[in-house]
Amino acid sequence: MTITERHSPTSVLAPAVAQGLWRLLVRWADRRKQRLDLDELDDHLLADIGLNREAARREAEKPFWRR
Repeated sequence: MTITERHSPTSVLAPAVAQGLWRLLVRWADRRKQRLDLDELDDHLLADIGLNREAARREAEKPFWRR
């Protein structure tokens, strides 16, 4: 491997892209889990965080890629 090959933009960019993609996938999985957990809270706990059942259900039904 030559110096040019070791320091090419793709050799530096590929790990950064993979790391960014991994972070995105982890964030999406976490968001989905939080929404599923929210949907399982009882009305008393929802009231504690200022939500009603309808608002919790709407949030839980959002696709994981949406904020």
